[in-house]
Amino acid sequence: MLMQRVKYRAGFLVIILIVIMALSGCSKDDDLPANTLKLTSDKSNSAAIKLTFAYNWTGADGKAGIYEEMLHKYIDANKNNVIIELEATPGDEHMAKMKVEIASETTPDLFMYWAGSANIKPMVDAQVIVSMEDYLLVSKAVKKQQWSESAWDSFKVGDKHYGLPVESFKGFFMYNKTIFDQYKLMVPKTYTELKQVAKVLRDNHIIPLAMSSKGGNPGHLFYDQIRDQLPDGVSDASDLGSTFKFDTASFRSAAAIIDEMRSNQMFPEDTIENGDWAPSVSTYNEGKAAMIYTFPWMIDAIKPEIVHVSEFADFPKMDNAVKDPAGFTIGGISMGLVINKKSFENQAKQAEIVKFADYLVSDEMFRALGKASMSPAKNVELETKDLNPLFIKYVDFTAKKISYPPVYSTFPTQDTVIVYNYQMDSLFAGAVKPGEFISTIQKAIDYKNKK
Repeated sequence: MLMQRVKYRAGFLVIILIVIMALSGCSKDDDLPANTLKLTSDKSNSAAIKLTFAYNWTGADGKAGIYEEMLHKYIDANKNNVIIELEATPGDEHMAKMKVEIASETTPDLFMYWAGSANIKPMVDAQVIVSMEDYLLVSKAVKKQQWSESAWDSFKVGDKHYGLPVESFKGFFMYNKTIFDQYKLMVPKTYTELKQVAKVLRDNHIIPLAMSSKGGNPGHLFYDQIRDQLPDGVSDASDLGSTFKFDTASFRSAAAIIDEMRSNQMFPEDTIENGDWAPSVSTYNEGKAAMIYTFPWMIDAIKPEIVHVSEFADFPKMDNAVKDPAGFTIGGISMGLVINKKSFENQAKQAEIVKFADYLVSDEMFRALGKASMSPAKNVELETKDLNPLFIKYVDFTAKKISYPPVYSTFPTQDTVIVYNYQMDSLFAGAVKPGEFISTIQKAIDYKNKK
């Protein structure tokens, strides 16, 4: 009898399911985020090579338990040859930590980081990270063809690539069938229908959409999903890094729609308190919200009893849409592994760095992380018996949807991304009007472009 498997190979249905799936700071440890946890393997072997690895899948992250178990498995198995210090900082705090360490020239030997030119190019320009072409010349276990070209492109600067793609993603829209049945509602296929459904839900003290924004999360991706339906939305986003034009019709229209949704009470009353990843699913998890737009890294956070009454649906189609959301979603590569250039060029360290990097992107590691509903960026098979049932449904539902990358990946600098995220919080909270939202971000881009 054949074992059921999920094969990750971007773009095709195979056997059962497919997943298509700026630097400033200080130099002292006291200036690192308070939640940074440093764990070091046994230092009794003074002859061993010493490496440092920084990552953010820790704490409440659904991948943390499995990931850190796999890290310690490697550390224990190789303790005679290498001492590895782990620096674990949860979520977006990891980015703040890395900025401090890069600026103070205490960059870890290897670290996880976000994809996209705004994130990667500053480190390339500062010669902080090594190209993967150099790494692949040394590695005997890792081959470029193990990833799709589109996955590699997420870490491309010029004609080279500067990260090993690790985590892929696709957004999905889901609703609570019990709530819809209780109020005899049909799943909204258009924005007009969404407004009608939202009114009935609000009249019955149900939050229509579990959507919010804190530090931009997850609201900026919801905004992307709306904008990319609109005329020139996809091209306006993809060209932002060369046109430096945020003040366009598609960006303005999407902001106006978000503001109207807020006015129609589609979101939780306090979008800051309910913002960021974990809080963003809480109202849906508690049965207080009827619909949610979220991403695979939140799948394991959704309660089994809520999973049981949840169904996938296409994102509602906006009034002026030219792209049908039934055929696309927001997705791409979120995280990857990067390697310190100076460390890599240290011949005393290079062999152990390559060996550890090989392990961090091995099929063994990806299969383990699949059990925590992580979508591998690499082409790899996963055994369905090990997977969350909601993750399997997610894979099946999103398999035929093409994905457009979030616009943050095309912003010219990380500083402008930060402005964008804070403005997104204000837009969802009603603290700024759409026009001010657009103009503030455009001014930030203009300022950075002139420097």
